Amino acid sequence: MPAVYFSKIDVQAVHARRRRNSSSDDLLMLSSVLKSLARRSRQQSQELSRERRRLHRRRTLLQSLENRRMLASFSVVDLTDSGDGTCDGDGCTLRDAVIAANATLGEDTITFAPGLTGTITLDSDKGSLLITDSVSIIGPDADKLTLRAATSAANQFRVIDIDSLMSDVTLEGMTITGGRLDANAGAGIRFRSSGTLTLRESVVTGNTANNAAGIYSEFDGNLVITSSTISGNTASFGDSGGIHNEDGNTNISFSRIENNQSYGSGAGLFSPNSGEVTITDTSLIGNRVTQEGYYGGGVYSGEGNVTISGSTISGNTADSGGGLYNISGNVSISASEISGNEVGYSGGGVFNESGRLTLTNVTIEDNFAEYGDGGGLFNDSGEVTLSRSTISGNRAITDGGGIATGAGRVDITDSLLAANQAAEDGGGLATTTGQITLTNTTVSGNSADGTI
Repeated sequence: MPAVYFSKIDVQAVHARRRRNSSSDDLLMLSSVLKSLARRSRQQSQELSRERRRLHRRRTLLQSLENRRMLASFSVVDLTDSGDGTCDGDGCTLRDAVIAANATLGEDTITFAPGLTGTITLDSDKGSLLITDSVSIIGPDADKLTLRAATSAANQFRVIDIDSLMSDVTLEGMTITGGRLDANAGAGIRFRSSGTLTLRESVVTGNTANNAAGIYSEFDGNLVITSSTISGNTASFGDSGGIHNEDGNTNISFSRIENNQSYGSGAGLFSPNSGEVTITDTSLIGNRVTQEGYYGGGVYSGEGNVTISGSTISGNTADSGGGLYNISGNVSISASEISGNEVGYSGGGVFNESGRLTLTNVTIEDNFAEYGDGGGLFNDSGEVTLSRSTISGNRAITDGGGIATGAGRVDITDSLLAANQAAEDGGGLATTTGQITLTNTTVSGNSADGTI
């Protein structure tokens, strides 16, 4: 084999390449180690993250179980009004049970021992039953259990005070009476919550306040009233003898709202803002606004929608809108009777200011406007649609014994206007600048002869 000769320069170049290759191998090894460490770190981080998620789920589950465990039931066995919150023995009163329920998170239940009936008289030195958490209080029956506040001119307080931002409270099977607040609201029940107050098979009666005497929902909470009676409550200097819901929705069914009295508007029900009102199979009877210039003996509604079905609105009085006064909301009334209501001015049965009023299969009869227009119905500047309805026997001292409209519009279809009377113009119908349209409608036996 021929000899191979390397020059000194060639040898140095080979050595340099070896050194470079060695350095490159070292860098590759270091890079591999670093990548391995980074991979291991990521794996550890992912495992730690998974463990944290497992711990979070475990804590959430434990909290959920803890909340379930904390729900409690209390049984009242004593009708006196003593109470320190101890409710685990033979001396558990309603005040004990309420205090204990307030201290226990979640919607608790308070019941009464079998056969325990009578009256719980709330002492003036203890005052209202204060509820600060969700609870259901289930009494035996409204005629078997009475919560009576022992109030006087010198000792005034409400019966039940619900003061919790988001609580839901149910009151069932009891009579609530005797609350007195000459300078405040909500003598029977004050509800200060954005939750729901449900009143079932109960009576709220004989409470007196400056305003909102029977039930006062002060915030935007909802009221659900079913199979109950709100009666004989008096608002001496303000609105709403029976029910006042400031901003929330009101749902009333199978109930009686009767013989409540207020100085201001809405003797039966006062809903002044945008809350929706639903009334089903309910009687609003004999509610009375006592002061001139105030409206809505049965119902006063502001901007919210009102739906009434299968109900009777009768014998209510106000300055205008004896049965119902609507400002600007949409009102729908079906299969109902509006009768025997009286006003000092206009709208004996119904006064519609600027809203939309729809009446279907409704009877409006024997209502009276003593010094104004629209014995049965007065429409100022809104829109009214009547179908399959009867307007009869209504009287007005001036115009429109049956129906009067100012600048609004009235459309009547498949209906009867009969035997209505006006002392001046339009025994059946009268309009100032508004429009009235009749379709398949009978107008008969109405009179405008100077007498009513």
